[in-house]
Amino acid sequence: MSGAEETWPDESGAGREQDDALLGLEGLDRLEGALGGTAPRPGAPLPRFRPSPSLQRTRFAIESADGATITVDVDHASQQASMYRNNQHVRTAEMPARFAVGHDRVEVAATRYGMQRIHLVRADGTQRRLDPAPGTPEHWRDQLSRRHPRVGRTLAAGAVIVLAVNLAVLAPQLLEAVSHSAI
Repeated sequence: MSGAEETWPDESGAGREQDDALLGLEGLDRLEGALGGTAPRPGAPLPRFRPSPSLQRTRFAIESADGATITVDVDHASQQASMYRNNQHVRTAEMPARFAVGHDRVEVAATRYGMQRIHLVRADGTQRRLDPAPGTPEHWRDQLSRRHPRVGRTLAAGAVIVLAVNLAVLAPQLLEAVSHSAI
């Protein structure tokens, strides 16, 4: 994201329009607290992370100033984030979301394809990115890169190559579709 000062909505949702514009989400309805039947009930335990939905879900965690473990469960498909405090559900919100943690706050922004931002912002303005929770693909990649930096760099280069090849294959198909629709 840009280095410009960002503002996030307060708990009432004020300022949401500006945030939506920054993240390209303008015009989407915000239904904080009314998320159908998908949101866990307050106080519900944090479910075990299963690898099967790992392409659409992820988790990040951090220890708060008072020693509590804050875990954020992100569902990319539904664009919702749920905050757990010491493995107990506190709140679910649509993204971009901001969760109060005492005087601090956790800011979460993600797309269907990955995280844009997941930081703990302290009352004094300092920020720290949340760590990937154990059992998630992000945690595995982080551990692999720390233990074997060359392997991590090789995987990153391989991902860029796969992306470039996919774009090279897709470009002619898009050009053909556009040229046929213009006729």
